[in-house]
Amino acid sequence: MNHKVKKVLRAMLLVLAMTLMYSINVPAATKVQASIGKKGYATLEKALAAVQDGQTITLKQDITLKQALVFNKNAKYAFNMNKHTITSKAPEKSNTGDLDIQAGSVTVTNGTLKGSVYAHRDATLTIKNGTYKQIHNQGRTTINNGKVISEDSTIFNWEGKMVINKVAAKSECCCVCVEGGTVIINGGSYTHTDPNSISPLILVESGRAFLKNGTYRAEDSNAVLNQYGSVTIYGGTYIGSDRSWELVYNHSSMKVKGGSFIKYNRGVALYCASQSKTVVTGGTLEGKYAAIDVEIGREKLLVRGSTLKAESVGIYCENTKSRVTLDKSKTKIEAPVDILEYTL
Repeated sequence: MNHKVKKVLRAMLLVLAMTLMYSINVPAATKVQASIGKKGYATLEKALAAVQDGQTITLKQDITLKQALVFNKNAKYAFNMNKHTITSKAPEKSNTGDLDIQAGSVTVTNGTLKGSVYAHRDATLTIKNGTYKQIHNQGRTTINNGKVISEDSTIFNWEGKMVINKVAAKSECCCVCVEGGTVIINGGSYTHTDPNSISPLILVESGRAFLKNGTYRAEDSNAVLNQYGSVTIYGGTYIGSDRSWELVYNHSSMKVKGGSFIKYNRGVALYCASQSKTVVTGGTLEGKYAAIDVEIGREKLLVRGSTLKAESVGIYCENTKSRVTLDKSKTKIEAPVDILEYTL
């Protein structure tokens, strides 16, 4: 009996020894949050600290942020969200994004960010695709594709340069806010998540905006509102319903060189406010009452080489029309009256 017990004990000890040896040689797997090439990192922060020029950080799982992720490596690299979702619960701070791009050249792609990305003055940001809540720029940002959806305004240019090649922007407020710098829109679609929103789709507070293409569908607001900046429209499709009066509203300096502007059921395609300077040399402007409405005190309106359509009048002038120049030889007017002056 004692001999059998000894044999069992020896067998058990042998199994235990083999188990310990295996445990020493094959360590337990560590959960990897991100990788660079074949090397895994326990946290995305560690990957950001290790990344070098030309490399790609690949996210390996959905994550929740308690503080902003800082991208401050002075290198050119990519961040592939790899079809995962980043949810931000970080406290909001002014001039800070949940993905805070402070330096270098970073390409962000292929995932969902339930938060904001912010490119600072010394940074270059490229959005290749993916879904985002907000995009902010102070440096150089290019949006090649993707979606930006928010109950707040979605895309902001504070300074620097932003190029939007293609995006689907949906907002309860403004889709694009130009607060300074230069914004070039080459395409994309811009709509409100709430059809009752009274915020303009494109708001230019300051700086310069060049609208070359895209589709802008406004329900109860302006498609474009230029407050104190400079806007040049080369093309695109601008559509308004019967709720607002003006489809495009100019307070400052604007040139219309092309595009299709259609204001259904009510109002005008282009409104030139007091102190505004507006030059129209192309495009088709179609309004219900008038194609263009000109307020008292505007500094200049020159219309040459476009098509104006309306049920009543091509250009409606409040008070004198002495500062309105209409070149009828180059402008096609499809309205009962070319220009009508209303004297107060």
